[in-house]
Amino acid sequence: MSHSSMSIYREKIAEKLTILNDRAVGMLTRMFNIKKACDDANVRPSCLGGPYDASIKAIVRKFPSIDIKNSAKEFTYVKSNRSEIIKQLSIYYYTFVDILDLKEHIGTLMTAIDVLRIRFNIMVNFDVTRLYLDLISNFFSLMMLVAKVDRRKAIVGLFSYAYEYEKGETDSNYHRLGTMIVEFENPVKKFCEDFHTHIAVLFPAIGSVMDYLLDSPRLQTATAWRTSQLMSLVADPQIIISPVPCKYTAQLEFFPLDTMEKWVAICGLFIVSGTEDQQLVSKWLTILQKSYIYTIFRDVVFDIQEDVLNIRGYINNKRRKDVKDAFRKAETVEPALRKDRRLYLIQILKELSLIITDEAGLIAPKLINVLMALTYARDEVLWLLKHSVNPAPRKKTSDYNENFNEPKLAELLFYMEELKALLRKYNNVLLKYYVQYLSGFDHGVLKATTGNMTVCPEQESSMISTFLETLSNLDVQQVDDQTPFDLKALRLDWLRMQVYCSAEASMIDLFAQSNLNMCSYMNLACWHSRVLDDLENLIMETGDLSMFCFHGTLLYSAVSQALQCDRKHVIVFPIICDDFLKGSDNVFCPEERQHIGKRSLEDADSFLQRLAEQASKIVFEVCDIQIEYQEEVGLHKIFFYLSSFFIL
Repeated sequence: MSHSSMSIYREKIAEKLTILNDRAVGMLTRMFNIKKACDDANVRPSCLGGPYDASIKAIVRKFPSIDIKNSAKEFTYVKSNRSEIIKQLSIYYYTFVDILDLKEHIGTLMTAIDVLRIRFNIMVNFDVTRLYLDLISNFFSLMMLVAKVDRRKAIVGLFSYAYEYEKGETDSNYHRLGTMIVEFENPVKKFCEDFHTHIAVLFPAIGSVMDYLLDSPRLQTATAWRTSQLMSLVADPQIIISPVPCKYTAQLEFFPLDTMEKWVAICGLFIVSGTEDQQLVSKWLTILQKSYIYTIFRDVVFDIQEDVLNIRGYINNKRRKDVKDAFRKAETVEPALRKDRRLYLIQILKELSLIITDEAGLIAPKLINVLMALTYARDEVLWLLKHSVNPAPRKKTSDYNENFNEPKLAELLFYMEELKALLRKYNNVLLKYYVQYLSGFDHGVLKATTGNMTVCPEQESSMISTFLETLSNLDVQQVDDQTPFDLKALRLDWLRMQVYCSAEASMIDLFAQSNLNMCSYMNLACWHSRVLDDLENLIMETGDLSMFCFHGTLLYSAVSQALQCDRKHVIVFPIICDDFLKGSDNVFCPEERQHIGKRSLEDADSFLQRLAEQASKIVFEVCDIQIEYQEEVGLHKIFFYLSSFFIL
C-alpha cells in the first residue's frame, strides 16, 4: 500500500467532516443567541452599558491593543468590578475562543482534502460532498454572524481587561482572538482570501450541484410540473403500487433547495470574482435568478447585493451588471412563479393525503413522493417567509405585494402536517416494507455489483462484506418483536468508503463507469436504512416548520388572515408550534431550550384562544339565526298566517 493510500485512512476525513459540521451548527446557535442578547436591552449583560460606556469606547477605539498601565483612569470601574464582568462575559468570550479553534481545525481539514485531491460530486458521493459543502457554508455563515454582533469588540476587550486585572496576565487566547475579530470586519473578503486556495476541489463540487439543479424539476415552473404531473400518484394508475425510480441519487430528490441555493450563492463568490469559465458563470447567474436573499441562520439573512457588490474592486463592472440583472429577475419574475408553485403543491399534498389515508399500504412504495412533496412545500414556505420579511427595495407595486399575500398558506401547512402525521401513524408499515426491501432487493443488487469489482483493497473489501452481512441479517420479525434498528454504523462506513474511493491515490475509482451502479445502489440502501432507525429526523429534515418560531410577526399575521378566509385549516397553526423545539434544539446551547419551549407553548396557547373565541362567536351567530328561525315558525306566527288565510 502506497504512502498516500495510508494517509487517506489516517486523516479520518469522514469523521472530521461530521464532527466539525456538528460543532459549526452549535457555534452558530450560540452566536445567534449572543447576537439576540446583545441587541435586546432587557437581557443584555449589564456590563455592556451604563457606567462601563467610557471603558467600552476606549476598548473599541484601541482594539485589539491592551494597555492597562496607561489606561488606569478610564478603567477604574472595570478594575473594581472585574469579578462580575468575568462572570457575565465568560460564556460570550469563550464562545469566540471556540470559534477561533473551529476556524483553525476547518483550515487544517481543507488543506488535507486538497493534498489528498479528493473529488466531490453530489450525484455520486452524495454524503461526503454534502458534508464538504455544508462545512464551507456553515463556516461562512458563522463569519457573517460574528460580523453582525455589534458589541463583539466590547465583549472580547472588556473581558480581557477584567481578566488581566484579576489574574495579572493577559488570557493566552486573546491576541489570536483579537486578530480574528479584526479580520472579520469584512467577512466576505476574508472568507474569499482564506478559501481561494481550495477552488480546485471546490469548483467540481459546486458545479455538480448546479448541474443537478438545472437538470432536475427543482427550479422548474408550476406549468412544467403540471405537464409532467410531478409527484402525482394518479398520473399513471398502472404503476400506482410500484416503487418510484430515481434518476439521481435518491437523497437529492428530497434535499432542501434552500440549502443547495445557499451553497451555490456562497461558492459563487469565487466564481464571480475571477474565473474565466463562462459556462460556470452562466450556470451560477441562472440559479441566482431564483432568490435575492439567503439564510445565514434562522432569521439572519445574507444579501449578495448589499454584502458583496458594495465591496470596492471585488468584481469587475460587467460581472457586477450581470449579477444585478439576475437579482432584478429574482425580484420581478420569481414571486409570481412561486405563488403558482404553491398552488400546485397544495393540490399534490391534498391528493397524497387523501389517497394514503384511504390506502395506507401505498405510503411505503410511494415514500419518496411523500418526502419530495414535503420538501418542495417547505422550500416554498421558507422562500415566502424570508422574502416577505426582507422585501426587495423599491418594489411596492400592487402585483408585487399580491404575490406575497398568500391566503392559502394555512391549507398548504395543514396538508404538510397531515402527511407528517401519516408517516408517524404508519411507521410499522414502513418498517416492514423497507426491512424486506433492504434484505431483498438492496442486498441482491449490491452483492451483484460489488462482485464485479476487479480491484478491491483489504479495507474497502472488509467494509463491503460488512454492508452485505448487515443487510442480509435484517428480518421482518424484528418489527413484530419491536426490536429497535440501529444502522448508523453502516451509513458511517459508507461515508468513509466514499472518502477513501474519491481520493486520487485510491485503488478503487468511485467515478469510473463500472463503479457508478454500485455507488448508486449503496446511496439508495443508505436512505432506505434511515427509514428503519431515523424516520423522525427524516420527517423533520423534509417537513420542518420551526422557522416560524423566528418570524413571529408574520406567523401571527398568517393566523389572522386564516381566521378571516380559511377557517377550515386554521387549526394547523397551534400544531406547527410543536416543531419549534424539535427543529431548533441544539446540545451546544442548552440554555435556549427553555426559551424556545416557552415561546412554543405561549404561541400555541394564544392561537387556541383565538380559535376558541372565533368558534364561540360562530356558535352565538348560529344561535341567533336559530332564534330568528324559531320566531318565524312560532305558534303566534302560524295563527297569524292561518287567520289571514281564512279571512281571504
